[in-house]
Amino acid sequence: MSVVKPGGAFYIFPFVGDDLKLSEKLLLEARVATVPGSTFGMAGKGHLRLAYTVPVERIAEAMDRIESALHN
Repeated sequence: MSVVKPGGAFYIFPFVGDDLKLSEKLLLEARVATVPGSTFGMAGKGHLRLAYTVPVERIAEAMDRIESALHN
């Protein structure tokens, strides 16, 4: 995934390709909720919106789950 460093918000918006398909896969397989970027219009298409408003330990766990799901 490629991502631009956020400028002040507590979200990252990585480019992932098929945002709808990947968002569903991550929810079902990794049990990690994301928001497809296409929800925010054409400019968001192909991106996922990921919030980092939880403790670092929870983020690390979510990233481990995402990594496992992407390898399957």
